[in-house]
Amino acid sequence: MGAWSHLVVLSVVAVSALSFPQPDEYDIPSVGNNRRSQYYVLHDDGSYKYGYDTGEDAFESQKTSSSGQVKGMFGYRDPEGQQIRVQYTSGQSGFVAQGDHIPKVHPDVEAAFANARARAPFVDPLAGGGGDRSYNFKFEGEEHSRNEVSNSDGTVTGSYSYIDEFGRTRSYTYRAGKGIGFVIEGDDIPQQVQPLASHTTTTHFGSHTAGSQRKIGASRTVASQRTAGTSHSTGS
Repeated sequence: MGAWSHLVVLSVVAVSALSFPQPDEYDIPSVGNNRRSQYYVLHDDGSYKYGYDTGEDAFESQKTSSSGQVKGMFGYRDPEGQQIRVQYTSGQSGFVAQGDHIPKVHPDVEAAFANARARAPFVDPLAGGGGDRSYNFKFEGEEHSRNEVSNSDGTVTGSYSYIDEFGRTRSYTYRAGKGIGFVIEGDDIPQQVQPLASHTTTTHFGSHTAGSQRKIGASRTVASQRTAGTSHSTGS
């Protein structure tokens, strides 16, 4: 196992730019040659570069500009023993990777993308805050139909119908717009459940109830006394 070589440089604003080496003047170790090395360079404008090589078929290096554009590469040996190397860039164009093992874009797909990029950007006529937004359309088929109308401020009303898998015709109407949202109505759409009105049941006990209780109590007392008296007389 070879010895590691290191380079760490921090660029400080206080150091004169005339006396400080330019970024390309550093003796930066190379990576990707299976020799152990690592480096890291940070500049006062936020740009940096770093890299390392493990010496065991794995390496990585990356550098970035002050505007955030990134360029780098990395490599390793896969389980089948193949050496994988990837070069990439990242920035306003997204992340773009290149490598022998990465599938190439089909020419027809590339031509379609180029054609799309050459076209003028689509401008939605309804996206602006002003202007007349009115339109209408209608179509009918054997198993479905639809029509829709929009007024100048963008409020939409419409309807559609179709035949479901059971042969039943489903019909719906809808409206949408500012302050409305999207509201749809149809016979098979559940309606909003209205809350049940609360009822308070009050039970009133009149004076006759208390009187009845008193009478029942008195009757039991009298009956007990009579029974006791009869038993006493019989015993004597």
